Amino acid sequence: MKNIYDQIYWDAEALKSYTDLTGNRFDIERAQLLLWKMNPILKNHPNHPAKQLYDKMDELLERAHCFDKILFSEHVDALYSQAEKEKRK
Repeated sequence: MKNIYDQIYWDAEALKSYTDLTGNRFDIERAQLLLWKMNPILKNHPNHPAKQLYDKMDELLERAHCFDKILFSEHVDALYSQAEKEKRK
């Protein structure tokens, strides 16, 4: 189980770094690719606490015409914090 937490942590960190560093150059497709890296893990562990945040972020990215980067960033921060806590256990 530890490996799952590590992988989610590293994927969440990559997504957080991308989201924090892009500013106005935010690319929805790039963010989706980073988010989707977690999909195989969460698909096999549908009850993992990160799954709900993953689904919310995926839904936000799917609605590109009304994308809210601030809300997306808040979800990314929550996912990263959660993954960081799990990794320390």
